[in-house]
Amino acid sequence: MKIKHSGAIVALVVLLTAAGSAFAQNASWYAGGALSLNSASGYNTTVGISAYGGYVLPVNAGPGSLAVEVGYDHLGSFDESGLPPGDSASASFQDVATTAVYTWAATNVVGLYGRAGLAMWNAKLSSNYGVSGSTSGIDPMIGVGVIYRLTPKVSLRGELRLYSAGSSSVGSDIDSILFGATYTF
Repeated sequence: MKIKHSGAIVALVVLLTAAGSAFAQNASWYAGGALSLNSASGYNTTVGISAYGGYVLPVNAGPGSLAVEVGYDHLGSFDESGLPPGDSASASFQDVATTAVYTWAATNVVGLYGRAGLAMWNAKLSSNYGVSGSTSGIDPMIGVGVIYRLTPKVSLRGELRLYSAGSSSVGSDIDSILFGATYTF
């Protein structure tokens, strides 16, 4: 699925989230980063990096909390496997994602969370046999994870994330396992 002016859509969501939170009391902002292992069918596994920030909404979310999170992910360069000797092809992926994150506190230090949202992605393609270019799109992204609270302000995260990149040149979903840390302001 391709949407024109998708950068403007993400910017609008971030702006509306920030404007709405300016009126909330007891604001709970957080930021963090992660390393990821990423895989796609027919390609090698890559190492990537992520940076994210979020805001815990001041709403009654039952036994948990609801947040809006915006993040940047560089998933690495996927090399195509199974090519004839001497041929090579790769696709480098990055995205900006906006997701809703629901966190349930299992104990005082351990929480479980799920996320759902959209990832605006870009892929740069290259090969040694004359194929190159770039493609982009917006597709769903979901994830589940666990949080371990080291202090009231610092937490560790582990997450399994699925990017639905069916409209990309890779033509398959991308699975990511992320390990990171979060700081709450």
